[in-house]
Amino acid sequence: MSQPDYRRASAKSGLIFVVILASCLAQAGAFFLLSVSDWARRFQVVSVIVGSSVFPAVLVAGALWYRRAQQTRRAGEVAALERAGFRTVERPTEEQRREFFAPLAHLGATLDLQGGASKLKWFAVEGGGGSPARRVFEHEYTTGGGRTTQLFPHTVVAWPEGHAELLRRSSNLARAPWFMMVRLTRMQRRFRKDAELKLPEFATLSEDWFFRGDPATAKQFLAPSLERFVRRSPVGEEWSVGAGWICCSFKGILDAEGIVSFLDHSRQTLAAALSERRS
Repeated sequence: MSQPDYRRASAKSGLIFVVILASCLAQAGAFFLLSVSDWARRFQVVSVIVGSSVFPAVLVAGALWYRRAQQTRRAGEVAALERAGFRTVERPTEEQRREFFAPLAHLGATLDLQGGASKLKWFAVEGGGGSPARRVFEHEYTTGGGRTTQLFPHTVVAWPEGHAELLRRSSNLARAPWFMMVRLTRMQRRFRKDAELKLPEFATLSEDWFFRGDPATAKQFLAPSLERFVRRSPVGEEWSVGAGWICCSFKGILDAEGIVSFLDHSRQTLAAALSERRS
């Protein structure tokens, strides 16, 4: 696999582990120091309270630090998007979420956006928001609970039918019957082979990409010049074509540098798909 054009932002999971470990060590250290001191024997109740407070204090401090890191990442994304000509809503209300997501709601299952509008973290609209405008957003839902909680973040850029980039190339792909392709690991592909759209002419590409949907749309979208761009797509990138939109989704969060690279990569990939037409 060639070097991908962009990468997911660090979730800082390693540092979270360090914070938890430090909390445990601090707790144990506090109890040890108290246990060998005269002060602890004379003030047993206070000693227990002081010793027991170390772990939650360090944990809370770590949680606040992590939250701050995520806010900094998001602010960087928003600033990068605004420099790229998008109008951003960093903390949307429920009404704003519903209004923004409504035109894309029918693609929620296709893009694995469980929870729909309620799980939008932020969104951005190209230019002044006139229609039809390109949209970018971050969506995140959770499953399980407690120790089994899993986060499923997605970053999506979407071109609506009638967008200037599509009209400029006289493309009707956004109105075509639906087709999707997603880059998976070899192991992931093994479990989805039964549902796969078989396209013998794209056998090489299908070693890394899973296809599903309308074969005619697939052949129209998979122009020869497209391959060199999707070879640089990371695992977790998905394209949804048709049903009124062309969407590029990535299963992960991005930082400021990543969102710029993601937008550049997706725009170049789409331009390659529109540059040639198959008979």
